[in-house]
Amino acid sequence: MANRTRLQDQSTEEAKFNILNPDGAFAAQDAQPGSLQQHCRTFILQSVGLKRLARIVDLPIPQTMVNFLANQLSVDDFYVNRNNLNSEHLTHCVYPAKCLLDMSEVLLKCVPPCLADERVKSIMEAWKGVSHPNITHNLVQFNQGGTEIIVFEYPPVALVDVLAEQRELRRLLPEYLIWKAFSGLCSAVKYLNEKGIIYETSKPTERISFDESGALKLDSGLLYMASAQDNMNAMAMGDSNTGLYSPPEVLKGQQFSPASQVWLLGCVLYELAAMEPAYKIQGTDMFTALANIMEGRLPPEINACFSDDLKTTINECLRGDPESRPSVEELTNRATVVTARMQEVYQGREIVDL
Repeated sequence: MANRTRLQDQSTEEAKFNILNPDGAFAAQDAQPGSLQQHCRTFILQSVGLKRLARIVDLPIPQTMVNFLANQLSVDDFYVNRNNLNSEHLTHCVYPAKCLLDMSEVLLKCVPPCLADERVKSIMEAWKGVSHPNITHNLVQFNQGGTEIIVFEYPPVALVDVLAEQRELRRLLPEYLIWKAFSGLCSAVKYLNEKGIIYETSKPTERISFDESGALKLDSGLLYMASAQDNMNAMAMGDSNTGLYSPPEVLKGQQFSPASQVWLLGCVLYELAAMEPAYKIQGTDMFTALANIMEGRLPPEINACFSDDLKTTINECLRGDPESRPSVEELTNRATVVTARMQEVYQGREIVDL
């Protein structure tokens, strides 16, 4: 079974990471006896669970307790192990954590005052109210010491882990699972476009995971807020076995658009089928991949066992001319139809059980 790298369980004070002061050491504090109100809060939240915290107003308890439960969440209710963090977590202030109230695994996104510029504020405003079954869910948000902290669900299986494990086993994904994942991804992107949000990322496969039932989850745009500099850094830091995902028109200086999203969707679809990036960097040679993208060359054909529908969809998405690519709406409709048709005869396991 392909699992996201699990959070380490050594919950020691030495390993604890202070998300409000990343550069400082975490000072261990002597445990202080809590008040009766605090004990009641902890007991209720442990029973309710973090995922249902947003609906806590529906509980049959006094309003004063509701306010206390909903508004008094703090970083002390979460444990972040510094051994689980990588450079991307630190750069984007995104921290895998364990909620100490119900021991669920979550992601914490921190936006300190020094980073809350107009661009970030506009992104946060745009993503208010975003709710889709194929987008990571924002569970709750609170402010501590001027830092906005957003708590997200943490789907247990990452796409990059699935691909790595299948490559090691020299196995291809069943085509039904490829279409099912692609259908969920297209649905999420279409939903965001309808809300006026153009989802942009230089690492599309790293922004996808799956929940326990195998449903695709696209990272919220609040977690890793993309910028032009991020895209440049991604290309500069590319190495063997990674790929380039920048559409040709963006490399030529044009603005990222819905047609550019279709290119990214095609790259993801290709990688699901081929088990490697469409435009793979060979060793330290990034320029061949760049030239292939700029000159509109299609990647190597996927395995002959896959349907013409799949091959045609990949090739249409990766056309060099943005105007000749299908729209996100067309892709969503096509993926929905093909997935439903293939589901009727599929007898295998879900992607999280492979």
